[in-house]
Amino acid sequence: MPDLINVIEMYLKSVLEMQEAGMPKRRVHISKRLRQSGPTVTKTVRRMERDGLVSFSSDDKKLAFTPQGFQGALRVMRKHRLAECFLDTVVGLDWTLVHEEACRWEHVMSDLVTERIDESLGHPERSPYGNPIPSAGATRWDPLEDRPEVSNLMRFLHDAGSEREASIAWIGEAVQAEPQLLGQLRTAGAVPGARVIASLHGSSVLLHDAASDALLELQHPTAAQLFVRP
Repeated sequence: MPDLINVIEMYLKSVLEMQEAGMPKRRVHISKRLRQSGPTVTKTVRRMERDGLVSFSSDDKKLAFTPQGFQGALRVMRKHRLAECFLDTVVGLDWTLVHEEACRWEHVMSDLVTERIDESLGHPERSPYGNPIPSAGATRWDPLEDRPEVSNLMRFLHDAGSEREASIAWIGEAVQAEPQLLGQLRTAGAVPGARVIASLHGSSVLLHDAASDALLELQHPTAAQLFVRP
């Protein structure tokens, strides 16, 4: 039973991550994000439908949260990001490993422990990767709509049409799951709060810290997981 609950929580959080990033909430994205086969994802989503957590539209192939599913997703996301804060500031775990470890903690932390961590850390508003942390009892979640100055790096560059300087607001969950890539971002100075210079270069994006010469080449899907503001 605990393993099954963990799988459902993983799916709920993955769908919320798509919503947070402004992506269509589709089963194929769950499959890619969690590295599970299409039939496995379909079977699990059907179970979530039966349990009243999500609905699935056969017309546009998109998922939607029920109120119960949405609250469950927010609860897991809050636990995950508060665990990241604790692992980073109290445990001192390397920044590149914090996300992976928090993925384990999010399934075993009680609500009581979650709120004690929140209190002990002074109610942090952002994770170590810059992501907003849902408040307890939140009724909506749309960080991009609430922060219209923030957009993913690909959209930012297409709108600019040339090389631009920007500030890293937060790093998407898909990138956080790649410790080696996180290390490369840190080496290039592309961390939350840093100013970077980015430019389109064919099928990739060239990125470097505005204060150094460290250069990083990112593929477009990866660059779209970096969220920036002017």
